[in-house]
Amino acid sequence: MLRVILVTFVSCVLSTGLGGLIAAAVRGDKDSTTGLFLGFAGGVMLSVVFFDLIPEALESGVSLTVSGLFAGYFFVGLLDRICNRLTSRAAFLPSGCSDTPSRRRLFSGGITMALAVAVHNLPEGMVIGASSAGGYGLASAAVIGMHDVPEGLAIALPLIASGMSRKKAVLISALTGIPSVIGGMIGKAVGSMGETGLALSLSFAAGAMLSVVLCELVPESLFVCGSRSAAFWTFVGTAAGIAVIFV
Repeated sequence: MLRVILVTFVSCVLSTGLGGLIAAAVRGDKDSTTGLFLGFAGGVMLSVVFFDLIPEALESGVSLTVSGLFAGYFFVGLLDRICNRLTSRAAFLPSGCSDTPSRRRLFSGGITMALAVAVHNLPEGMVIGASSAGGYGLASAAVIGMHDVPEGLAIALPLIASGMSRKKAVLISALTGIPSVIGGMIGKAVGSMGETGLALSLSFAAGAMLSVVLCELVPESLFVCGSRSAAFWTFVGTAAGIAVIFV
């Protein structure tokens, strides 16, 4: 069990934290630079959703996958309303966050993305824990770890763009990997969460991430950079995400 905990910690917690560190290293002090990287992060997440999460969920049926997608979408809508109401009060914003509508949207989007990734990391950890029983735990952890780096990037970028300190944004990115450790212990204990539960979890996470990408990351990139530049960097991010998934 200790080995599973260590493997899932390295695979998910450190990987999402690494993505946050990459985002922190980007000196996007100007809005245009930040907008380009938001488009890139949005593209990466689109590739994760359409080439990783949804295909896996579809193995258990179309209706189950579609149900999970809509559940994730409405869940994010509810979270977004709550975050928007809270962030409408400057007192709720962390120290350093700029009190402007654009920055509040970015902060809300970053927090919502963090919650969506945390939900997604629970079944990921269960996959690592369950596969460890068959001797494939390290291989699964390596693949999942590569996927988690762009997720950490997509969390930290909007938070940093909202004015949050880079250290706090990296910490939040890393903390979203904690559910994977819990999932790893569950997966090791019970062997598997079942096809239905796994498909619902993956499609739910896909719907939640897709909602954040389409409602927050890409629109903000379009607003700041214009359609041509934002589209280009979204394409670049999508291509990079595909390369990570399949290579």
